[in-house]
Amino acid sequence: MPDLIRGALLEFNNSTSLRKLAGITGYDDLESDPTLFGGGMHLSSPGSFLDVHVDFSTNPDTGHLRALTLRLYLPPDWDPAWGGYLEMWGTDGKMVAIQPKFNRAVLFETSEISWHGHPRPLACPPGVVRKSLAVYYYRPIPAKKHTTIYMMTPGEIKRRLDAREEFSLQIRGADGAVSTYHSSEIVLEEVER
Repeated sequence: MPDLIRGALLEFNNSTSLRKLAGITGYDDLESDPTLFGGGMHLSSPGSFLDVHVDFSTNPDTGHLRALTLRLYLPPDWDPAWGGYLEMWGTDGKMVAIQPKFNRAVLFETSEISWHGHPRPLACPPGVVRKSLAVYYYRPIPAKKHTTIYMMTPGEIKRRLDAREEFSLQIRGADGAVSTYHSSEIVLEEVER
């Protein structure tokens, strides 16, 4: 790992950074993860994508709640036409796209509803890589353990239906009941809002 990257990761995990994050979030019990489980340098090459998901919920060593994600984008001269935008999805189905500009930091709470990803394949030229640093912060409180959970966005469902791919969808109703549908049973209709 280059010294500059190692130094940045150490800086993000030191006590000064934890105090600054506590001032921003109100979480005065934040813990860093010196092992960088799942974090560190993330590289995405042409054609790669990351489906929309919520992250794993606990530190595998301590069992503590994963509370925050900090992502620092490092791609110099990133062309917006290449994509790679971080998509943050609300429970209302609305999405905000954040361009991966050089030196842009995104801090968000990691929870059961912090759906995010970059689900559209990168269109950057060969040899160009979307680089970012990912740092996760934890709180020493009990948490229900789960692994990363992925979801399909409406665009992904349409793409898979158009490509005639077989898949199953599970939908949880307002009453909590889960229904499973095979792709052959799904019909998309335009709905006016």
